[in-house]
Amino acid sequence: RDYKVTGVQTCALPIWKYGFNTPNAIVASGGAIWVANASGNGGSVTEISASTGAWLITLAGGGYGFAYPGAIAADGTHVWVTNANGESVTEMNTSDGRWLRTLTAARYHFKYPASVAVGGGHVWVANADGNSVTEFPAS
Repeated sequence: RDYKVTGVQTCALPIWKYGFNTPNAIVASGGAIWVANASGNGGSVTEISASTGAWLITLAGGGYGFAYPGAIAADGTHVWVTNANGESVTEMNTSDGRWLRTLTAARYHFKYPASVAVGGGHVWVANADGNSVTEFPAS
């Protein structure tokens, strides 16, 4: 449905067309908008064209390791998604959405990873239950 707010045309993207399921985080990277969806069989990530608003793909399933995706960050080459219930972070390729790896709590000491940022060639993850921040090189 289109809306007009203070003379500016806006649009609410519908769930039936985009596959949103409790969208709770969003990031722009290159020509895409990535949306983390917290619900629905562990969660998913929806990619949308930044220039047209068209749905491109919804990534879901066990292969991605999504478990309540709560935050998302990107650097133009990769997208990182925190999985709060999985104590992990999923890394994907921005060019095709391909899964690259899932970083786990055992090695990276995640404890309810709640937010993520990318900068200076590093990824930073805030661990809400661990009262800590995990840093690792962006690959």
